[in-house]
Amino acid sequence: MQSQYRRRIQAAAILVFLKLIATSLAQVSADDAEANAYCWGKSTNGVKVGICVLTNQYNPYGVLVPALRSDTNGGATILIDLPPTESLYRMALWDANGTIVPMTAKGESLGQPVRKPFKLTMGMNVQAGYSSVGVGRSVSVLSTHAFTPFDFFSITNPGSYRLKYQLVIIRSAGMTNNVGPGIPPTLSLPPVEVEFEVKKEEGDKWAIAPMKVKGAELQEK
Repeated sequence: MQSQYRRRIQAAAILVFLKLIATSLAQVSADDAEANAYCWGKSTNGVKVGICVLTNQYNPYGVLVPALRSDTNGGATILIDLPPTESLYRMALWDANGTIVPMTAKGESLGQPVRKPFKLTMGMNVQAGYSSVGVGRSVSVLSTHAFTPFDFFSITNPGSYRLKYQLVIIRSAGMTNNVGPGIPPTLSLPPVEVEFEVKKEEGDKWAIAPMKVKGAELQEK
């Protein structure tokens, strides 16, 4: 009995530690966020998603970096829970001619409904891929979810492209960590769009560079 109680305490401590890591990782690229132009979608339930094309010494070929921001609670930080990666976001990509770009096998795996329970006996089901992030008025960069479009789309030509990105979060009472057991309800944030240039670099390298950003209020072409 005592051993079981000890295991529960250890599991709870690990969960708190993992949440702290998730929150701190989300703030790692805050300086980059200020230096790079973010496009923000519309707010719903006081939360909105943004995205930017980031290039720096660590990402010379460019990456797309999503972020969250809150405009409620007087700027106080709130904890938002995120579903596993396969259910976390949906995307679509168009080339300069308005032709939709086919997805890779990895891209086809996105946009899945949430099928795994949010909580286990010991707390959040981190084994299934659930995580948390602290969100306030400052930019909370989801650096662990940065990606390149080549991960998810079969891009074969250089040129300009337009990405539509939509993030899904766990819906909870008051947008706080009050999610019950079982399959959790989700909330799809209004989408955001970003345009970027695809360039062929030396060898077989491809790179992306920022062009301009568009808010979700623009009509889809």
